[in-house]
Amino acid sequence: MARTRAGAAIEAHVDARTGNRMIAILILAAATFGAPALAAPVLEWSDLHDGGANLTDLATAILTDPEGNVIIGGESGDGVAGVDWLIRKLTRETHATVWTRRVPFIDTNDMALSGMVWDGSGDILVGGYSRGCVG
Repeated sequence: MARTRAGAAIEAHVDARTGNRMIAILILAAATFGAPALAAPVLEWSDLHDGGANLTDLATAILTDPEGNVIIGGESGDGVAGVDWLIRKLTRETHATVWTRRVPFIDTNDMALSGMVWDGSGDILVGGYSRGCVG
């Protein structure tokens, strides 16, 4: 299980029945509420995104906004033209999806999301690369 500075854990699972890769994002209350560093983490909530159809779904970056909402970035296949970037914002209170952005590449190559950061204007900058692109 990978841990982030934002107090989240990213854990991959493989569904034994379908073989689908699924990612669970676990938000730990110790980091979210500023509990002492030595406090045992407590699971506040989790989210599971499965795009279905045995396609790739992989979280590779996570941010929180000033209100404590979670922005998750990663890769997701849509069954059309390779793997795209998928970025989702979930509310802290209800864990509902606020918005989702899918960013496809210009051809059938797969996109890999490497990271996300906030810029000085409050926008999210996303970086990554195209797999299989030569030249």
